Formats: sequence, structure tokens, C-alpha cells
Amino acid sequence: TDDGPLVLAPSCSEPDKRLFTVQQPLYELPPIPLDIKADIEGTTLGEVSSRTKNRIVSWITAHLLTIDWYPGKFYEPAAKALVLKYPVLKDTIGTGYVST
Repeated sequence: TDDGPLVLAPSCSEPDKRLFTVQQPLYELPPIPLDIKADIEGTTLGEVSSRTKNRIVSWITAHLLTIDWYPGKFYEPAAKALVLKYPVLKDTIGTGYVST
């Protein structure tokens, strides 16, 4: 398994994964707007409308920008939190929250 980047400590010759492991920031979803909630409750896995997807992105983006002007580090934690709370939003392939 991959536990993060391998880093050589200055005073030793063995890699130490604990030195510079990047931690994911914690993220808690804000209250969901009622229109998004209604749309989510009326859909099935893989059938989320483009309109609903756009509303979700706008909602999450607006919230992330209240936390940090450069919220890139929150994208993955926000996506994870979203699909944990609303599993119907999972991608149908991969991890369920990472799209390419």
C-alpha cells in the first residue's frame, strides 16, 4: 500500500514516510439547499441531472470560497463528504468521488 511520499531524513539513510506526509484538510458540508435536496431525493445512482450537478458545484464552491480563497486542497475532502452523505451522487466508476 502507498502511505504517502517517501522522504529521506537529513540525518539517516532510511526513508521516513512520517516526516512530510500531507494530511487532507477536514471538511464539513454546509446545510444543503432545499432544491438540491429535493432533486437528490428524486434520483437514482448515475441519473443525476446536469442542472442538479451544476447547482451542487455552485453550492459547494460558494462554501469553499468562504473558507479559503484558494480552495483546491478542499476539493477531494468536499467530494468525499458529499458522496458519504448522499451516496446517490457517487460516480458509477472508480472511487465514487474522483472524476477525470
